[in-house]
Amino acid sequence: MSQPHMTTHAVALHMLKTGHSYTACILARELGLSVQRANSLIANVMAAKKYQIEEFHAKSTRYIRLLSIVGQDKYNDSQRAQLWNLALFAAQ
Repeated sequence: MSQPHMTTHAVALHMLKTGHSYTACILARELGLSVQRANSLIANVMAAKKYQIEEFHAKSTRYIRLLSIVGQDKYNDSQRAQLWNLALFAAQ
């Protein structure tokens, strides 16, 4: 079975957008990749300086959550405007 071609950056964008914590198994299932490929992509994200991650362990399982990509964050301009409107006008 052919797997979709996913770049490290595309996977990082997906991780940032969802905000979820991932293991290789979870990422593989969600994106239709092999666990080995997902593990390689997670290793790439962890190694690249442009990705800020949070790593934690539960029992013997490592979880990775992407916090930011240098020069990019989780919210697009429209979402950011909605957040500002909520912050500025909700207190009135």
